[in-house]
Amino acid sequence: MTDTNKLAKKDLYPQQELGFRTTEFTLRDERLHPAADENDASSSETSYFGFNIPEEEINGEIYHWFHPTSQICTGGAWIWRGRKRHMLQADYFNYQAFTRTPELDLDDWVSPIGIRQKVIDAGKELTVEFSDEREQTSFSLTQTAIMPPAVRTDDKHFTQAMKVTGELTLRGEHYDVDGYFTRDRSWEQLRPEVDHPIPPLTWCAAVFDDDLALHFTGFDHPDLNPEKRGQSPFLMRESTHE
Repeated sequence: MTDTNKLAKKDLYPQQELGFRTTEFTLRDERLHPAADENDASSSETSYFGFNIPEEEINGEIYHWFHPTSQICTGGAWIWRGRKRHMLQADYFNYQAFTRTPELDLDDWVSPIGIRQKVIDAGKELTVEFSDEREQTSFSLTQTAIMPPAVRTDDKHFTQAMKVTGELTLRGEHYDVDGYFTRDRSWEQLRPEVDHPIPPLTWCAAVFDDDLALHFTGFDHPDLNPEKRGQSPFLMRESTHE
């Protein structure tokens, strides 16, 4: 049995060509994919959506993480107003770690907490709906692509800027949603819980309008004396900057 928690780090990141896939995007890309390794519990697939209402400082995220070999789904939704230090401070937080993988495919399925995700037109339009009557929180969203899916050439990940419209009720208060967000999907990947041969980094996506979206990553450089310096092997070296 393969266990990536015991593999050498160099085996986890084979050399891959940079760029984007040019073949046709189909409904197959929207559905669940095979496990990266049917004997490895770290085999993963992910699905990420979101929305925002800038004038109200409201942001919402919908994320599901599938472990096909373990038949476990981790995920849910959280919505917050203003700035929060961590996700547990969100105005609404409903995220479950150990639920069953879906019996229906991802082009039309309902998550364990009741989020319905439906593909209207593969790679172009989807709907995401949810209602929690007890917490007086619900949303009904249409996600319409403003760009083709940017699929990596390894055929295992894409991001896509979306126009998001619909309605939100947050703790009994109603809002119209008319903004932008980025969706993200990955599949057939191993995500072991070991140190990774990269510095601590973050991924950010900024969508301004129908014509401009930026996706980028950033990481702490040891010369800038980050908070984690001395705790991460990538931030422990002495500065070499003259």
